[in-house]
Amino acid sequence: WGVKGNVASNALAVSGAGFNSYFRRRYIRLDATHSTVDQLDIARAFIDNAQTVAEGSIGIGTTDSNTSGVTRDITYNAYERKNVADALSQLANVNGGFDYRFHSFRNGSGVITTEFRVSYPATGRTTNFVFELGTNVQLLDFEFSGGALTNTVDAVGAGDGSDMLIRTAQNTASLADKPLLESVLPLADVSAEATLDTHAARAITRGASNIKSLTVAVFGDEIPVLGSYVVGDQVEVRGDYGYISLSSFYRITSVGVTVGLDGTEQVNLSLVPLDVFVS
Repeated sequence: WGVKGNVASNALAVSGAGFNSYFRRRYIRLDATHSTVDQLDIARAFIDNAQTVAEGSIGIGTTDSNTSGVTRDITYNAYERKNVADALSQLANVNGGFDYRFHSFRNGSGVITTEFRVSYPATGRTTNFVFELGTNVQLLDFEFSGGALTNTVDAVGAGDGSDMLIRTAQNTASLADKPLLESVLPLADVSAEATLDTHAARAITRGASNIKSLTVAVFGDEIPVLGSYVVGDQVEVRGDYGYISLSSFYRITSVGVTVGLDGTEQVNLSLVPLDVFVS
């Protein structure tokens, strides 16, 4: 997306982002109506339809045919100009939703190819990997964040004034020992109460407890090795380190690799509790 030069150091800094960033610059320009259609097929249709517009194809494939068994009813009119990336996120981010990613690889001819992948359920790949603090990983930092805590969620849908659709979900267990913590989800293009209910339920699930996120560095000569795990995998994290004591399951949300001048690699992983993703 950009190149910045520094003349004094004779260097160029190149900035880029994943393919999802391209679809943040794209809008639904063709009427899209899906009635009782599997949610994974709808997601692929968003990508396909965006690329049928003149000069709108960047060669993203959607050749997978897996399904989730979960059907949705969705209509987007062209005049609404719904953002494609937002439509994907909104479709996936409900109870019973899914994961999606853009997977780039070299095909059999050695040509770089990118496929849009969708997977269900949205809990990632189950592994037997164990990250034990001080044994095969070093804890770099951690954060216990209560900023997303919520026990009452209003999902506000289509309509005007007093006719606006509003569906509310509450976490009664949380309300028993915490004060009222409210959130509002603006979903003006949703006209189905059932869809609003699933969005509200998802927000209640994610807001049930503090998010205990971790950043760890993987020791290079220990198992599991780089390449055996990917973003989205479920792993077990165990160990004690001062303020925290851990023995639970996490998902890998990012894998960062830095290479030193001597060629050595340092792998840093960002981890978020699995229950954030479980519907």
